[in-house]
Amino acid sequence: MADSEGASERRLAELEMRITYQERTIEELGGQVFDQARRLEGAEKLLRDMAEKLKELAGDGSPLPTNERPPHY
Repeated sequence: MADSEGASERRLAELEMRITYQERTIEELGGQVFDQARRLEGAEKLLRDMAEKLKELAGDGSPLPTNERPPHY
């Protein structure tokens, strides 16, 4: 009987360690997801700003680059 109680205690301790490890991993992953979301928002804002600047440049009469052949052809 004592052996089964000892095995149960060891198993319980192992499960508690696994849960602790999983909780820590989940917290780390949550932090990484938050950082990635913040970086993605920054990239989206930069893309919107660049698209707006491109529209402004196109609207002032300066031609946008096209697929024209260079003069040496």
